[in-house]
Amino acid sequence: MSLKLAYIFTLLTLTFGCGNSDAPLRPIRRNVVQAVYASGKVYPQHYYKANAGLAGFLEEIYVKVGDTVRAGQPLFRVRNEVSDLAVATAQNNFNLASRYAAHDSPFLAALAAEVASARSKAELDSTNLVRVRALRSQNAGTQQQLDNAVTLAYTSRETWQKALSNLAANQDKLRNDVRNASNQLKAARSQQKDFTVLATINGRVYDILPKVGELIGPQVPVMEIGSTDGYEVELAIDESDANFVKPGQAVVFSAEFLGDQTLKGTITQVYPKITLLNKSIKAIASVQAPADIKMYAGSTIEANIVYRERKNVLVLPRFYVLNDTVIVKSGLGVQKRKINTGAADVEFVEIASGLTEQDEVVRP
Repeated sequence: MSLKLAYIFTLLTLTFGCGNSDAPLRPIRRNVVQAVYASGKVYPQHYYKANAGLAGFLEEIYVKVGDTVRAGQPLFRVRNEVSDLAVATAQNNFNLASRYAAHDSPFLAALAAEVASARSKAELDSTNLVRVRALRSQNAGTQQQLDNAVTLAYTSRETWQKALSNLAANQDKLRNDVRNASNQLKAARSQQKDFTVLATINGRVYDILPKVGELIGPQVPVMEIGSTDGYEVELAIDESDANFVKPGQAVVFSAEFLGDQTLKGTITQVYPKITLLNKSIKAIASVQAPADIKMYAGSTIEANIVYRERKNVLVLPRFYVLNDTVIVKSGLGVQKRKINTGAADVEFVEIASGLTEQDEVVRP
């Protein structure tokens, strides 16, 4: 049985006999609460560590430790030169694409000039074809001249149509380049805005870790934020006790900062994973703290998680029980008796059957 299983017995002020520890005693009835021991840390509800997500210099902090914040409120800003350069590059690309796509741009003007030139030649060759055909109909000129005129007119028209298509295609491409450059600029500016980190909840600033001007990485926490509505406890439970813990179970807390007081709570979540570092599972518990008790984030706390409670059972000090056997004293002397036991801890053993409240037992 794991030594981290703790069993809380009510009415602990009762004692078994006095004076000689070997004096006979009788089992007595009391309520037995069986619990699992765990240790953990106190955190505000909805606690999280805010970070920038990208590397940079901490340029400005907008809040102080202890401030209350609203969801969406700016917390801090990080400056990243790579992001600034990305915005500048995207702006240059957008400006260049806009100049190329303008109606009066040199590039489009050159394409338009090619269209005009091709159109003029096509019209000229078409007129020449009409003249050569008229001559040929009057038996003037040769068939070869007519064939050449037809070929030139056809070729010139094709060149004109290709120039028109090339102009239209380039106009479409340049308009698309402007749209793409605009989107890239918006994306770069959006990433730049991401460096101003906003609060995700209504809560309080519990700690600010780096200082303005420090270089921080993407995973380096900058602030600790949590709710002002209450606290919860993150518990580490030995893997040997994992199967005893479930959501909804009652918890009794004790800690140095509480003195002789205890607090109550409830298991709200049990993580289905064993942490390899300390061979434990993680559980989250609520904690009910009176107004006169000041809670601090990160405080160490101990817990007994109640997983079974039994009413009015017989118990004996465990040193009276050896291998589920006790020595019973009667008018005929003393004799060993086999019993069935239940819950046990370092002090007591539950007597499930084999003894009554009238039986006297002595220490073996």
